[in-house]
Amino acid sequence: MAIVLLCGNSGSWSFYVTNGEKTGYLSSWTTENNRLITANEISANAQASVSIASSGNATIIFKGTGKRKYLRFNNNNGDPLFNCYDNSSSVKALPQIYRQIKQVVAIADINRDEKQSIADVTALVNILLGKATEANDSDKYDFKAADVNGDGSTTIADVTALVNLLLGK
Repeated sequence: MAIVLLCGNSGSWSFYVTNGEKTGYLSSWTTENNRLITANEISANAQASVSIASSGNATIIFKGTGKRKYLRFNNNNGDPLFNCYDNSSSVKALPQIYRQIKQVVAIADINRDEKQSIADVTALVNILLGKATEANDSDKYDFKAADVNGDGSTTIADVTALVNLLLGK
């Protein structure tokens, strides 16, 4: 399993590997070898069309000049690897792609009015003083957004960060 950043747009996707032994853009090899390499730059061999079935199985076809441009998974007698193959290859197992979903929090919109203002400072102070609690006021206040500086806790430092944000500092 690898974490891969999907870049680009429909028909010209690229995959940037950010973990493991090598980092770079996944790319098919330009020769007749079954090879998947990492490249430092995006070339035609590092761009692909992608379609994903509801099962997570992904058909990934690299562009470029190489004949072997279909990304497949090969168990290779217990030594699993991903490689690029010709479409007629006996290796048919498709890679699986899953989306990692992160919760998006509106930065410093503590009172949920879709803007940052002095009213958010008031809301943050109410949270810090205990006048607003998550149990009673989660409909009025975004308690995750109250961690303005992103350090994992809501403290007076978040008030300073919010005031600096409002002042454009």
